[in-house]
Amino acid sequence: MKKSIDESLKTTNTSFEDLSESSKIELSASDYTDEVLDGWVFNDHAWAEENPDLIHSVTDSVYTASVQGQILRDGFDSPDTMSSLITTNFDPESVSFSRQTISWDSRYYASGTHRGSLVPSYSWSYPTQISYFESLNPSIDPPKGDVTSWSVTSTSVSLTSADITDVNIEPHFSYVSNDTLMVENRSEGYLDKEDHIFDWRIRYDISYKIRTNWKIDYDYDYTYRWKTREKLPDGNYTTVTHSDTASDSNSQAVGKNNIVSLSHAETESENLTIIYHKCPPTGGYSGLLTYSDPIEREYRETTLYLNNTDSIGSAEDVDNGTDNSKDNSKNSIIDNSTTKTERFDPCCSDAADKYKDAYVDLRTIESMFWAYPDGKYLPKNAVNCDIPLWLHRIMAEEVLEMLDSVKKDNPSFNYSLLDSPGQNPTALQVETAEKLIMELEKDREAYVNKKNSTLRLQEQCTLQVTRPGTLQKNEAYSKLLEDIDQKNRKLDSDLNSYVLKALEKKRP
Repeated sequence: MKKSIDESLKTTNTSFEDLSESSKIELSASDYTDEVLDGWVFNDHAWAEENPDLIHSVTDSVYTASVQGQILRDGFDSPDTMSSLITTNFDPESVSFSRQTISWDSRYYASGTHRGSLVPSYSWSYPTQISYFESLNPSIDPPKGDVTSWSVTSTSVSLTSADITDVNIEPHFSYVSNDTLMVENRSEGYLDKEDHIFDWRIRYDISYKIRTNWKIDYDYDYTYRWKTREKLPDGNYTTVTHSDTASDSNSQAVGKNNIVSLSHAETESENLTIIYHKCPPTGGYSGLLTYSDPIEREYRETTLYLNNTDSIGSAEDVDNGTDNSKDNSKNSIIDNSTTKTERFDPCCSDAADKYKDAYVDLRTIESMFWAYPDGKYLPKNAVNCDIPLWLHRIMAEEVLEMLDSVKKDNPSFNYSLLDSPGQNPTALQVETAEKLIMELEKDREAYVNKKNSTLRLQEQCTLQVTRPGTLQKNEAYSKLLEDIDQKNRKLDSDLNSYVLKALEKKRP
């Protein structure tokens, strides 16, 4: 066979080395860079919120931050009684009687102070008149016989004591609102806390007991009767009923308890503070790799400076506005003296504002004081923060520059079918791909961390934007390695499957 090959080579004027060279198959990194870009990094250049590309996935994930609110509020004090007093104005001329019942009137002036729910105290007073009556039941001992009737003939009533007791104040709350934002505290753009004041209409129902003791002096007449047995002229006996009247006097001590009620309504203001606690770290990313590095300036507005190059462009033409980002007046200021472009990055300084809009129902918190007492923590939630409009463009340029470097350097390996007689060509391809992957993995840091011409940050600005820049390049690089591995393993798998199916068909 070798002799036949040698003759063929002579006939075609081809050397064995030339044949070996022409039978080599080369595997290059540049064969896969375009596929990584199209359909994954840039999602075929058609980004939608429901199907984001790598760049938007990274920024959407990184620009998330967790916030937890906490309620500080005055709360309501118990409206306890602080003092109470009663004065009396009893008019003896009001006393009257009818047969066995005495009636009289007395005026009272009650006053006192009680704590307010949201203010130190209130004074109250209330005049009232109470009508009394008392049915008398003297113990009459007639000279003889039984009492048949009696009635009062004169009386006098005197007040021996009067006290106010059992003072009770019950509040009833009605939310008025009239919310006013008094103070908004921010540090480097982040909303740390806000102070509000709002109104309640509070009705205080007051009840108390007037406890009095009276002495009733009275005169009365009574009629009594008795019976005798007398002898008649004919010698028989009969029963004779006799009656007579008499007078007497008595006194009686009487205690009276009367409940009096009144109310007064007041408008009171409550102070409410909502603290927005930062819950670092801000968002990481889980993709081909997982990233959760701390960020130095999270939750703080940051200004950074980029090289003033034509490739950066202005903020307006960086993004088409389809993402959920918000521009800022600080977005682009060019400092010609330093040839730097000043860029503003919120760095999730707007997280508390986003949390407030999504999860803080001020009316519910203010009105449902039993559900949101002083010191209560609100649920912790992650929110999507604003993404700088200029960031996506720069990230795209960075990953393009990195992949262009890979494409330009074009790490590659080859294998010769002629130099590897008897070996499975697909196995040779997989082995070569593994060599290429190992070479690229060795050079990962050099490519990913290579300084880009489009983005230069001041050293003190290690901030939100530096994470997605490196992260996104790392992800794209990992995707390149993954594609090289998967596509070559699939080639081996597909060939094996084809051979097995062919063998199946040839079986008798």
